[in-house]
Amino acid sequence: MTAFARKEQQTEWGHTTWELRSVNHRYLDISFSLPESLSYLEPLLRKRLNQQIRRGRVDVRLRYKPPANKAIPIEINEDLANAIIQTHKQLATLTQTSSPLNPIELLRWPQLLKLPDIAYETLQSDLLALFSETLTDLCVTRTQEGKAILEVIDQRLTKLQRLINTIKEQLPIILSLQREKTLARLSDIQMNLDPNRLEQEMLLFTQKMDVAEELDRLQIHVNEFKKLLKKPAQGKQLDFLLQELNREANTLASKSLNADLSLMAVNLKVLIEEIREQVQNVE
Repeated sequence: MTAFARKEQQTEWGHTTWELRSVNHRYLDISFSLPESLSYLEPLLRKRLNQQIRRGRVDVRLRYKPPANKAIPIEINEDLANAIIQTHKQLATLTQTSSPLNPIELLRWPQLLKLPDIAYETLQSDLLALFSETLTDLCVTRTQEGKAILEVIDQRLTKLQRLINTIKEQLPIILSLQREKTLARLSDIQMNLDPNRLEQEMLLFTQKMDVAEELDRLQIHVNEFKKLLKKPAQGKQLDFLLQELNREANTLASKSLNADLSLMAVNLKVLIEEIREQVQNVE
């Protein structure tokens, strides 16, 4: 589910900001953006996320700034600087150019400047505590959105149930009208048909066009869907049931020889698709 949480903390060792974002995803996909010196925290963070979130793409970002009122000694990696200068001279000789090496460009080289080591291990408990607070806020937002999504799904399920009931009520009438229509067409042809054979063919036709079995399976899937909604973390199972619902609706549409039944089958598919779009947000 889509959610965002942000927490900041200012302490004697600097300023920390955690940002967590989550969007819809079929599985749990976690992406980290941590300072290199804090990358060792990733397994711990991943474990905590796995304990509370089971589905979605989650982006984790940590920003750290050292205290502004403290002078930070900066050292130059002389070995790296000398290597870059020598490489520049070699390239100048090979290309027969004499352009000097700009020190500003040299400073842009990764790891040329060495910042003092900070005992990040001593900060771990504070960093993880602030992360847990941020994760809690994220989960609260996801829960609130989940309740709103559940209301939307319940509304669609109610409409789906009403439509299934309507089809069940009208199905005997639809089949009877279709039978009478077919018999009338055969009568217009004015052919000498064996009444017994005609009755057998009509029986086979009626059985072929009967969609009672599809309606029963639709009802079973809807009932199971409602049960799953009351359980935690059932997104994948809901996805599967929606596939089955859509399959039965397709079969219903393919068997229909009546415009009203065809329209109701289409409306079934529309409702199922609307529910599927919302279920993508469910764990």
